[in-house]
Amino acid sequence: MHRLDRLAYAAELSDESAEKVTALMRELRQAHGNDEAVERAFSGAVRAAWVQGEAWAKEWVERAAGPGCSN
Repeated sequence: MHRLDRLAYAAELSDESAEKVTALMRELRQAHGNDEAVERAFSGAVRAAWVQGEAWAKEWVERAAGPGCSN
């Protein structure tokens, strides 16, 4: 399992958000050859989804920021 997959579960995302993140990661792995490219593409996808107000991306960003951080 790759680093971002582990983070999705370690961050205790809701089932819906965890499913969205892992599905996105699967798509990105198929489209890009290496982990570094996948992580860059994932970051861009999260950023775009967060700007559009998608709940899964907001949850990912909140969890990634850690407790006590606000956006």
